[in-house]
Amino acid sequence: MTANRDLKRRVRDRQAQTGESYVTALQHVLAQRPSGIPTVELVEFVDVTEVAATLGLKCRATMSPTLAHTIDVEQTLGRFREMLDATRRDPALSLMRTIALQGEHVRISLSAVGFQDFQKAVRFIERVRAGLGGVSENGRMLALHAVPRSASSGDPPAIEGSPPAAPGEWIALFEPRLVPSFVAAVGPPLLVITSLGETVVPVLDRLQEEVP
Repeated sequence: MTANRDLKRRVRDRQAQTGESYVTALQHVLAQRPSGIPTVELVEFVDVTEVAATLGLKCRATMSPTLAHTIDVEQTLGRFREMLDATRRDPALSLMRTIALQGEHVRISLSAVGFQDFQKAVRFIERVRAGLGGVSENGRMLALHAVPRSASSGDPPAIEGSPPAAPGEWIALFEPRLVPSFVAAVGPPLLVITSLGETVVPVLDRLQEEVP
C-alpha cells in the first residue's frame, strides 16, 4: 500500500509539472524506474482507479505492470466499459456489471469455491488461448483484446525486456475480487486486470493431474 501511494504521489507531481493526463504521467513515471537493481519476486500492480473513474467505472482497478507498460490503459478500460454497456441484457456479465458499473460488492460463500472452479478457470483460459475469448462459465473472468500503445503517440518505451505490442497481440483478463460472506466489505470493490501470460493455469493443470 505504501509503495502504491508513493507511485500515485509521483504521478500527480508529474501531472502538476507537465499538465499531462494521468495515464501519460503514469507511463512516464513507470518508465523512469531504475534498472539493474536486484529485486525480489514481488509484482507491484499499478493502481489505475483514477483512469477507470473518468470512464464511469465505480470500482477500484489495478493492473499488472506488464499491461500498464504495453497497452493503452485508457482506451482498453474504455473498451471494457463499452462492452458492459452493450451487453446489459446478458446475464453472463451481471457480476462484472454489478462490480464495475454499480460499485457493489459481490459476496460468495467459501463453500462455493472448490476444485470445480479451478477446472472452469482452466477451460476458460484454454478457450482464450484458442482464440475464443469472452466470459468464463461463472462470470468471474473476462477476456478482452487490449488496445496496444502507439509507437507514434509520444509515450515512453516499454520497460526493458517487455515484448513488443503488436495490434491484437495483448489480451487483458478482467477478474473482480469477490468478498467472503462473513467479511465486512470496506470501500468500493476491486477489479484486477492482468495479461493472458500471467495466469496461473499451469498450476491448475498440475492440480487437475494430481487429483483422481
